[in-house]
Amino acid sequence: MRSLALLAAGLAAGAWMVLPGGPAAANQSIRPVAATRAFGRLLHHRFGDVHGYWTCPRGQAAGPNEIDCLGEVRIGGRFHQTFARADTSRPVVRFTLVQDVAWTRRWSRYSRTVLENRHAPGTASVNSPAYDWGWIALGANASKREGRTFTVDGRDGPTNNGLERFYTFRCRVTGRLIGCTNQLGDSIRYRP
Repeated sequence: MRSLALLAAGLAAGAWMVLPGGPAAANQSIRPVAATRAFGRLLHHRFGDVHGYWTCPRGQAAGPNEIDCLGEVRIGGRFHQTFARADTSRPVVRFTLVQDVAWTRRWSRYSRTVLENRHAPGTASVNSPAYDWGWIALGANASKREGRTFTVDGRDGPTNNGLERFYTFRCRVTGRLIGCTNQLGDSIRYRP
C-alpha cells in the first residue's frame, strides 16, 4: 500500500515513481528481469489495460545500478513509447526520467521533414513519430539491395538484449521505394 501511495505522489509530482521490484534482499540490487516486471506494472498503472512490449535489458545499463527501460504499448487506437531509467540499487525499483511519446498510427504525407535531422536525400512517409527516421533512411539507402530483404539498425549503438523489437527494421526495395518496418509495426516508406 505504501508503494502505491508513493507511486501516486510521484505521478502527481511528475518527478519520480517507485514500484516494488519483486523478491530481493534488502541489500541486494534488483535484476533486469525484476526491473522489467516493475516497468510493466508502471505502464499498466499509468495507462490501464495495455498491449505491447517493454524491457529493461542488462545491455542498456546506464550506470552500476541503473538500467534504461523502453516500452511501446497500445491503448485502443493510440500508441505510447515510454522511456524510463530504473534505479536498481534497492529492493524497490525507482523510475526517473520518465518520458512518453504518444500517437495515433497513420501515414504522414511524403516530405523531407522526417529526414532533415540527418540530411538524408529524398522524401519519406512514416506512421510513427517515435524514431530517428533520418538515421534509418540513411542506413536503408546505404544497404539497399533490389528485391531483397535486409535489416537496418535504427539506433546508433548496440540494440541487444531486448531492444531489437524497437530498433531493428526489416527493409525491402521495390522499384524506387524502400519500405522498412520493425516488429511493432513502426514503418517508413522512403524514396531516396
